[in-house]
Amino acid sequence: MPRASGLGELLSRVIVLLYNPYFRGVFWLANKLGVRSGGQYFALGSPDAWAQMRATLAAPLAKLVLIVLAWAYFHHFIAGIRHLMMDLHWGMDLKSARQSSAVTIVLAVLLTLGVAVKLW
Repeated sequence: MPRASGLGELLSRVIVLLYNPYFRGVFWLANKLGVRSGGQYFALGSPDAWAQMRATLAAPLAKLVLIVLAWAYFHHFIAGIRHLMMDLHWGMDLKSARQSSAVTIVLAVLLTLGVAVKLW
């Protein structure tokens, strides 16, 4: 049975997993790029807003920003799952911890490459 501090840490990781700060970053970026219509983000306002969003996100710099954000999101998400498993005392020995660290990095890169292929 995990100690109370372990349960608190487990609960905090679940909350972070559910409320991911990268979504706020995407909305902030959209606002800074001017992709807004009637107070609504992205293309929710009108067909013109949809066209403006597509034109803005077609720029190579915007695609690069989206790829970096995707990598950050995937890495954070997978690392969160890894840490949840460690909170349950799975993979706590050095060899397992190193393997799960490598798996985290590889999965994040592969998922990001999938996003990059889809964007380009």
